[in-house]
Amino acid sequence: MSPSTSRKCGESLTVREALASLLSECPSPVAVNRLVSVSTRMALAYLYQKARLGGLRPEHFGLTFEDLALDSTAELFRRDDAGNFVELRTYFNSVGRAASTDADMEIALRRIVFSKVSEGLFRRYRENDPNLGKVIRNTKDAINSLQGVRLERQGRQLWIVVGDDELMMETPVAPPEVIDAHVTSALGSAGQMQAAVAALVSFLETHPYYRNGFPVSEFAKVVRSAYIRLGAALHNDDDTERQFTTDEIKRAIDSATDAVYTKTFSTYVEKKKVDARTFQVYLRTVRDVLESLYVHDTSSTYSHFDVMATYTPGLSEDEYRRTHRNRVEYMVKLARTHVSDFLLDHPVDTEQIQLRSTIRAHVPPRVPSPA
Repeated sequence: MSPSTSRKCGESLTVREALASLLSECPSPVAVNRLVSVSTRMALAYLYQKARLGGLRPEHFGLTFEDLALDSTAELFRRDDAGNFVELRTYFNSVGRAASTDADMEIALRRIVFSKVSEGLFRRYRENDPNLGKVIRNTKDAINSLQGVRLERQGRQLWIVVGDDELMMETPVAPPEVIDAHVTSALGSAGQMQAAVAALVSFLETHPYYRNGFPVSEFAKVVRSAYIRLGAALHNDDDTERQFTTDEIKRAIDSATDAVYTKTFSTYVEKKKVDARTFQVYLRTVRDVLESLYVHDTSSTYSHFDVMATYTPGLSEDEYRRTHRNRVEYMVKLARTHVSDFLLDHPVDTEQIQLRSTIRAHVPPRVPSPA
């Protein structure tokens, strides 16, 4: 077979066909090359999207987009001593490749590629500035657990926005040194991130002549400086909540996804507020958000919009905010509450019973269902 014929055959393979070969006992080089090419293109598309949204500058790491894409996907194609692609085999066995359509297989591949890209980016950010990366992650977790505050992207910046109004770009941003004084006072020696975010919310609510938002990156720098001055340990630095095994957490996520389906299907689908396909995208988004938070520890690297956009090509941030955000955020909050309740109600030993107070700190407030 000539090189051109081999290339043509490789390109004609569907993702499903290439995966069937790659996951077999004797994967063909053509199938492997096809999947490496597809995965790299997916990774590049995701990286370009993050750059357009202002969430990525590859030069920060001294690398190109292509370098980051190849580094992110390389781990997927590592083999064991027997020549098996262990990670891909484990993943696709879990999603049930035998019963999947070609479209489902491409979606599943995109999910694991995007997950690897996010994990890789978070790891690089953490290596470049470990404390700041942890503060940003904990800031987002705290915001997700509080009412009356949300994350919103404007141009190249992600903002903490207080209240239900749009971000008021015409008013001045509060000076960082002013925010610093309030945050430092609220943190005290305990170093609780929720207290820091609550202090920011309280300040902006009572000072309407300042903008009703503050950049996440600047807030993280303020908090990091406050921690250093106070000598406070970063919240959750001991990672005690991670002592639950991955299998236990995944069982909790399975249970949470089922519970959200049961609670919201009649409201959204049977009452024709969304179609069945969109509802399935919501559920996939919820599950990915939970896995990024509890399993992969990558929740700081992409938003709910980023996750949903992987299943909805062409989805704009404006359409997401207008049509989907309230429902997705409500479903995620329901799911996070259920995960926390599930883990609290199913301790497997005395050590995990002692984790109850830690987990309760992550339980989001109960919220009414949006229309």
